[in-house]
Amino acid sequence: MIASKKLKVFFNIFLGKLLGIIYFFWARTLRYKEYNRVAFDTITNKKDSAVLCLWHNELFPLMHVGRGAKALSIVSQSKDGEILASALNFLGIFTLRGSSSRGGMKVLFSACKEIVQKGIFFCITVDGPRGPRHQAKEGAIFLAQKTEKPILPVRLLMKKFWKFNSWDGFLLPVPFSKVHVIWGNPYYIAGEDRESVTKETQKLKEVLTSLRVNHEKGLV
Repeated sequence: MIASKKLKVFFNIFLGKLLGIIYFFWARTLRYKEYNRVAFDTITNKKDSAVLCLWHNELFPLMHVGRGAKALSIVSQSKDGEILASALNFLGIFTLRGSSSRGGMKVLFSACKEIVQKGIFFCITVDGPRGPRHQAKEGAIFLAQKTEKPILPVRLLMKKFWKFNSWDGFLLPVPFSKVHVIWGNPYYIAGEDRESVTKETQKLKEVLTSLRVNHEKGLV
């Protein structure tokens, strides 16, 4: 029984690393064009950190864009989460195992500690892990408040992609296709009362939406 469990763990780690290798070469085929990259570089050049916010279905290209910066992400405690954590660790991304539905506050407090002590970016899909799609939740606001780090919004717009039949309509960019990366300007959260949290959560949604709208208008 113990041997069988160890074998499963080993297999999941191996599969995760294999997925990490596939991702590495897949992402390198993509043709990235970044807008307002200075918003990201200004933070990294100061060896500072931020709460990096994006929509769940645009996650795939981000890990390659932000390579070289220390980053942390929460991954579920499920078997699939074990595989994903292995892949992310292979790509140089730190992970915390936890769930927003089970012990969510505990893992968020752990994330706060890591962000402050290690000066590490925290990557959060603000409508994850189960949606609704493109509806911001309060987790990012909580992290920004407790760590006194700025929100750094980003959109990743893929020109050619496959769309999954999932709650978020996850987008997988076609190899050798174009990806536009639009960085928003970092900003700090104001206030900690319930009303402020609600307003800031709505503001984050509006900021992420405006990044795409302004990009399509040619304003970014």
